[in-house]
Amino acid sequence: MEALKNRYSEAYISNIAQVFSQIQPLDEAHFVDGVMSDKWEDLELMDRMRRISTLLYSTLNVSFPHAATIICEASKSLPGGYLACYLPHLVATHGLAHWDEAMSCLEVLTAHSTAEFAIRPFLHQDFERGIEQMKDWSKHPNQHVRRLSSEGARPFLPWGKQVPALKEHLYLNLEILDTLHRDTSEYVRKSVSNHLNDISKINAELAFTTGERWIQNPATHRTVKHGLRTLLKAAHPGSLRLFGYDELTHLELLAFKADKDQIKIGDPLNLALVFQLRDAAKLRIEYLVHYQKKNGNTSSKVFQWSEKTFPKGQHQIQKQQHFQDLSTRKHYPGTHRMEVRVNGEILGSLDVELIKGVSVTQLMKSCVND
Repeated sequence: MEALKNRYSEAYISNIAQVFSQIQPLDEAHFVDGVMSDKWEDLELMDRMRRISTLLYSTLNVSFPHAATIICEASKSLPGGYLACYLPHLVATHGLAHWDEAMSCLEVLTAHSTAEFAIRPFLHQDFERGIEQMKDWSKHPNQHVRRLSSEGARPFLPWGKQVPALKEHLYLNLEILDTLHRDTSEYVRKSVSNHLNDISKINAELAFTTGERWIQNPATHRTVKHGLRTLLKAAHPGSLRLFGYDELTHLELLAFKADKDQIKIGDPLNLALVFQLRDAAKLRIEYLVHYQKKNGNTSSKVFQWSEKTFPKGQHQIQKQQHFQDLSTRKHYPGTHRMEVRVNGEILGSLDVELIKGVSVTQLMKSCVND
């Protein structure tokens, strides 16, 4: 798949120049040459975005308030999406001294690309004023602007500038979320869920009591469950009860087993769980893998197995767990403990020894390549 940064082609940059020149006379060749020169091929996506933003502003050679008007007009004729974030970046870089014009511009641009990253420097500069702006945006008729009020104020916005005050004044975040948690747009509600999940990592009980309050309306069930996902994975008792995963009184574990007790790094492991229910029960079945780390310690990860209401009787479910190296996880030899957890309660465990060697998966790939 082509790298996203390569979509900033010379044709793409030339189109930016042409669109802007129809609104404000500028030296198109100077802009395009400036962007594409000086080791352009070596620049990564964000560095390319910054260069486009910087050179566009300098080539326009007007005051920021005037530039903001031009940018909003030009955005109507420019390709949108993530690549268009060079426009909000321009606002965040050059508009901090012109708050009102910058806010009006971001309100327009967030529907064209997204302004969740661009709003962060303004929140950092003047938190109280920024939060009031977010509260106003939470009532905006446009769903993209409403989403900005939630997404831009997330305590742990991925790739976003850190704003410590967002972690220190969570009640202000909740004033925004209380307005949006029943929004008609799923796009907005998903942001609310992610924001609530961020809050749960700072103050678990505040996130839980908020979810408990919201879930009184059945329409918010999905929003709350996604927002409390970290608490559910952590087997937070209140969150489990909130979604009907009560203590186990009618379940008997018959077996938790693997098809082998030693595998090579890269090979899959087949798991089986057998249990008996005396009555129907709503079960959240998970398993934990305690991975060996390079330093000899372990770190655990929770995996979902099944989540539904099981009828009375005996049940057997299966799952395949992969031990293949990924960009996000490298495996190391040693004993890996695995535990099965049902409704937050650990019911059984087993050990599998991970060893070095040529795995079946690697062998098959080698045969295909040959």
